[in-house]
Amino acid sequence: VKINSIAMTQPIDTRLQALLQSEPALWRGQQCHADHRAFQSTGYRALDAVLPGQGWPVAGVVEVVTRTDQAPPLRPFVPLMARCTQAGQTVLLVDPPPDLVPFAPAWQQAGVALSTLFTVQAQTRKQAWWVMETALRATACALVLLWPCARGGRLGVATVRRWQVAAAAGSTLGVLFVPESMQGQASNVHLRLRMQGQQLTVLKARGMHDCPQVSL
Repeated sequence: VKINSIAMTQPIDTRLQALLQSEPALWRGQQCHADHRAFQSTGYRALDAVLPGQGWPVAGVVEVVTRTDQAPPLRPFVPLMARCTQAGQTVLLVDPPPDLVPFAPAWQQAGVALSTLFTVQAQTRKQAWWVMETALRATACALVLLWPCARGGRLGVATVRRWQVAAAAGSTLGVLFVPESMQGQASNVHLRLRMQGQQLTVLKARGMHDCPQVSL
């Protein structure tokens, strides 16, 4: 962003206001709370209460820190999966782990419409990441869940930035399930979460400085 110089003879408040008005592209800390249309309820009141915008971003990337000795923490996203599929929007699971076997009766009991729930098992990491970016750009997809390190390798900031741009273009939410050993590599995600048992901890959120914990 190009920042224009402002005469230092002006009072500091005046200079700051002039800068903000002259550069609309500058990000303001309170912007994450400004437009609630950019967020959607998680389906959990306690979780909505602690998240910026009171819910998941409609378009963006969320990172969930996972442990190899625990089942994939899908529970926080089940209400959203149900809401999206019932509305006829596609929900896509890319490279889910082998122990995550969709059990149709359980999904249906949770309100998930199976007709628009799909899984993709790619042959290579490159294919899986291509599916992720393509699905995020597709307006038919509302939610894409990816295990980006399922086939090894590291998850870089540049890759996540590409997915954020794709998510913005398609108005899609992407969720990355990342092992503990690789958490924080994608430092530019909207949210970083950890699920342990019934407890969900918000490790990072734009506009937040604390790490709230809620019970689902």
